[in-house]
Amino acid sequence: GGVKPFNLAVRDYMNSPEIYQIDVSGYKGNPGEKILVETSDDFVITSVTVRILDPARKPIEEGLCEFNLLTGNYEFTATIAVPDLAGVVVVAKVCDLPGHSSESSTTL
Repeated sequence: GGVKPFNLAVRDYMNSPEIYQIDVSGYKGNPGEKILVETSDDFVITSVTVRILDPARKPIEEGLCEFNLLTGNYEFTATIAVPDLAGVVVVAKVCDLPGHSSESSTTL
């Protein structure tokens, strides 16, 4: 009576991963601060990346997030100081096993 592997694979192929929230509350523009991404997929997430863009949409920094087992969120740790966050855009991208991706952004 369980889900058959073929049905699980088809469902995963038909659905893109989702991003529920980009939590920037702990990010004040300093190296070492965290940006959290809450996301999910039907089967498995292969990568979550965060890009930080200046107000003109030029890249400040980008990198992979690490999964935090305790919170269930993906965490990006900033490495570059951004003294003025006004208009800065944080973009999260999540990819799944079939190669689908979803993006979401928030402006500071």
